Amino acid sequence: MRRVYLGAMVGALVSLGVAQPSLAADRAEPLNQYIVTGTDAQLKQLGAEGYDVTEGADAPGRTGIVATPAQADVLEAKGYDIAPVGKEQTATAAAVAAGIPLADPTWGYDVFRPYALKPAACQTTCSGAVDAAGQPVNLKTFYDTLAAANPTLVKRVVYGQSLNGLDLVAYKVTANANTIADGGKPGVMFHGAQHAREWISAEVVRRGFQYFLEHATDDASGIPAVLASTETWFIPVLNPDGYDYTFQSSSTRLWRKNLRDTNGNGTIQSGDGIDTNRNFSEKWRYDNEGASNTPSSDTYRGPTPESEPEVKSFHELMTRIKPEFYIDYHSYAQLVLYPVGWQVETYGGDNPLMESLAGTDRVPAVAGYDPDVGGELYTTNGEITDTMYLQENVLGYTVELDGGSGGAVGGTKAPGSSNPSGFIFQDREADVQAVFAKNLPFMLDLAKSAPTPDQPSSHIGAKIPDFVPAPFTTSYGNPQTVEVNARRALGAVTVKWQINDGAVSSGPTTEFDGGERYGESGVYYHRMRGSVSGFKAGDKVKVWFEAGGKSADAFTFTASPLGRGSQVLVLAAEDYSGTSPNAAPGTGPSYLSTYLEALGDAGIPADVYDFDAQGRNLADLHGVLGHYKAVIWYTGVDDYVRDPGQTTGVSKVFDDQIIAVRDYLNEGGKVLVAGQRALQGAWSQYSYNPLGRVPAAPQCSNTGNATGQLENCVQVSNDFLTYWMGAGSSRANVATTEATVGARTITGVSPFSAAFSLTGQAYLPGFTPTSTTLSPSLFPWFASSKGTHAISGATTFAGVSTDDTLLWGFGLENVADRAKRKSLVFEAMKHLGVDPYTSTTGTAGGTVPATLALTLGAPATFGAFTPGVDREYATKTDATVISTAGDATLTVSEPGRLTNGAFSLAEPLRVELAKSAWTGPVSNEKVDVTFKQLIKKTDPLRTGSYSKTLTFTLSTTQP
Repeated sequence: MRRVYLGAMVGALVSLGVAQPSLAADRAEPLNQYIVTGTDAQLKQLGAEGYDVTEGADAPGRTGIVATPAQADVLEAKGYDIAPVGKEQTATAAAVAAGIPLADPTWGYDVFRPYALKPAACQTTCSGAVDAAGQPVNLKTFYDTLAAANPTLVKRVVYGQSLNGLDLVAYKVTANANTIADGGKPGVMFHGAQHAREWISAEVVRRGFQYFLEHATDDASGIPAVLASTETWFIPVLNPDGYDYTFQSSSTRLWRKNLRDTNGNGTIQSGDGIDTNRNFSEKWRYDNEGASNTPSSDTYRGPTPESEPEVKSFHELMTRIKPEFYIDYHSYAQLVLYPVGWQVETYGGDNPLMESLAGTDRVPAVAGYDPDVGGELYTTNGEITDTMYLQENVLGYTVELDGGSGGAVGGTKAPGSSNPSGFIFQDREADVQAVFAKNLPFMLDLAKSAPTPDQPSSHIGAKIPDFVPAPFTTSYGNPQTVEVNARRALGAVTVKWQINDGAVSSGPTTEFDGGERYGESGVYYHRMRGSVSGFKAGDKVKVWFEAGGKSADAFTFTASPLGRGSQVLVLAAEDYSGTSPNAAPGTGPSYLSTYLEALGDAGIPADVYDFDAQGRNLADLHGVLGHYKAVIWYTGVDDYVRDPGQTTGVSKVFDDQIIAVRDYLNEGGKVLVAGQRALQGAWSQYSYNPLGRVPAAPQCSNTGNATGQLENCVQVSNDFLTYWMGAGSSRANVATTEATVGARTITGVSPFSAAFSLTGQAYLPGFTPTSTTLSPSLFPWFASSKGTHAISGATTFAGVSTDDTLLWGFGLENVADRAKRKSLVFEAMKHLGVDPYTSTTGTAGGTVPATLALTLGAPATFGAFTPGVDREYATKTDATVISTAGDATLTVSEPGRLTNGAFSLAEPLRVELAKSAWTGPVSNEKVDVTFKQLIKKTDPLRTGSYSKTLTFTLSTTQP
């Protein structure tokens, strides 16, 4: 017998997605709430197996779930400590036939109502949706009655039909609602009960609808002004079939999905239904953590994107009316979440706006709730807010409301039911009203902000920045890319820079396209990038941005002499100045020379970024990583990256470095990660403090709040390893002593050829390619992952790869043979697209003739110029450089202006060389040559073709 958990659940639930148990066709098992206790790895696995972890955990090492008794038995057999919340229901109930109207409920509630079914009598005093006589009515009747009573303010819009044939209805509330076209004004949308069991969400939306109408003439409330300028839309229940099903009996009360008969047996049982909030089209079936392919899972995504009428119809409505903001209400994790959520720690272009409106942990937009970007704590794909934001430019929030608590009251005294907890919110008017009251100010913020979204109203006094620069302190190359996220309304953005307090230079910026996976985002902001040049090693360069008569905060970087223009960067992350596993800090790197030697043997010069020598600061995207074609990130024997004095968790800089490398990969970079315990903090999913590093911020031991702060700690995700580096989410321990590791033979899998054993390595991980667990036919993003280095006697690999990455569970320092190390590096760099430098050495009887050769690629063309529009045009070609000299410099003559006969453009032509100087010989290196032409809307343009002949010169001072 399972022990009983009697306390109130104050965090949130996950819902199980194991195989549906074998039941008689006409019986359905009841759903219960349980508390599950386990290790971090066990609880993480719940999400990987298709259980709903989106509501979060209620305490470190513990979470809530919704499951049938049979599913709970399965978990218990696997070693989980699982206890029902209150009395566990075990009796099966008659299954409901699929596709036919549901029966009216026989048990009533004081506050809560079904959507279209006739409610039963209240248990004590009726509140909520009632008629003029104070008797209970369903939500549909309540909304329709108020709409009929307010014909100038409310328009009833049928936007589709549910699976069971119910009208899907939205109510537009605004002045002259029935005479102004839908979407004719700025708008905001509110909806609830996308997940059927979350009754409190439907009630918050209903009270919002009622509040707007009751205050339509109350100037002090601000509602008359809102109705004059803005369309406020209310959808009572997004999933009406599933919602009404939760009123059938205590056995169905915790139903989540819609009523799709997924197994086709003609009845609705545990395991049927599709999660509408995983059925939307954005990143649908991106991975199996953010949603499930298993029909019995509570996060089952459905067979195709937007297969469900409740989803497809809503998307079509939003495409048509295009509100500026909306809220999707859920329960019960007490969160305010904003896009994006398909990938951890990924921020949309409008993050400055959405984050400011949502507030901070100390000053949240909803009192007591935790505001966060959706992908900080968990990932979802096929989700509603990502889809509306990334596809429809609608800024949406998921607001997770309060959970139930206290003793049974009103309808929650139903026979066989548990006391209020989690999704079971207490049937008490005062408590329901309290939840609505604390959510109302944020609801009003969005309604008031719709006419001017980038200058919003905020009851917490949030300030929306004009600029958010991306600062860095060290530059490894010239020219240097710089970035700012700026409000679009400010207009064209100019980058300004000053070298060593000298003259101020300026240049244009262009919008970042989002890279290979992130995609473009930014409705009211845009990420703008410019190029800073003209500095030399040792210079200090001050950078800022200007637009619309305003100026961004400046930042300063120092040009490093260590950036020498190589194709490859060695990111040395030995953490020798740390103490994990070092007993005491070291004085320098132990293995860097091994990597540089192997690269040199392979004919590949490389620059170095030593994490420890750089003050334990990360190699960031723009200042460092972005200057290189490939990065070798090696960790030696490092275990966990911890700051001095830190004894638990990992340093924030560790997570920051992972994100920076991920950003680099998103922009076409190539990466090799090497080390016997490389990125161990991500494999272990240790926590870090997002507010800073030890000792400035307290350390973290779990995802709870760090000592002395309100903000929660954050777990380092293993998603980077799985979805970018090609290694499945789990890792096998193949061998754990030097002797057993050394006894294994590592053999390259074509096109990798080296065979070798490892020395001085006491731990050998075994990786499984991501494509093994995520079928390439279903998950094409990860189809290229494969094993590169097999382990004798094991089915896993010591190395895995994707088209852009390599992950080795060993380091070059553990390969004794120098020729083998050269072969490993040569093949790795070839896989990543880095061609070895060719060289010729003079010996007796032969000479190397002095050679300087420069070949230009195909002529570049801008295409057609558009008169009357501010725009910077860009095009490019390349130059191929061969030099046997000690140095070489590539220059271009003064570009002047493009000409069309005797007519010249007003603005000068600009030429940017991706590289212009070499400190040694070079053979057939291609250099991007970019041409940029600014056309202002006031510039005259003459019909015809424009051209300019330029002279490119390759010279040397050391022939």
